[in-house]
This record gives sequence, structure tokens and C-alpha cells, in this order.
Amino acid sequence: MKKALSATTSVPRRREWGDIVLAVYFLAGGIFLLIVPWTKWWERNLFLYLIPFLRMVFLHTFFRGAVSILGLILLTMGIVEAMRLYSPAKP
Repeated sequence: MKKALSATTSVPRRREWGDIVLAVYFLAGGIFLLIVPWTKWWERNLFLYLIPFLRMVFLHTFFRGAVSILGLILLTMGIVEAMRLYSPAKP
């Protein structure tokens, strides 16, 4: 007879895997949005050449700062989610 897995096993359940994926997504997206608006990748975009109005908006410093703030928010959410995952469970 095989032993049944107990609730105290170290194997993460599906929900825990989903939380881990969410935390990684927030962290990666946050880092991306925090850094990319200030690089050459942001300026060399096909859509900016096809639609001149977008070029005006996307290259404006205020818009780049707003996107970076969104990245900072996502990064913070990822850190909080990771801390929540690895904090000791309350009884």
C-alpha cells in the first residue's frame, strides 16, 4: 500500500505554483517597464515611425516617467507577493 501525501509535504500545490508564477511575472514586468523607456529600444519602435503622433507622446519625458512608475508599482507588487509566499504561515 502506498503512503498518501500529507498536507505537510514540501511539494507546492497548484495554487502555490500560480502564486510563484504571478510573483515572477510582476518582478520581470516591473524591471522591464522601469528600465526600457529610457533605452534606445523605446526610441527605435516601428509604431513610432508609422504614426507620428505616437512618436510625440511616447518620447515625451512625462510619458516615459509614467511608464517607469507603472514598472515600479509592478516591481513592488512582485516583492510583496514573494515576501507573502515565503513568510511563515499563520496558525
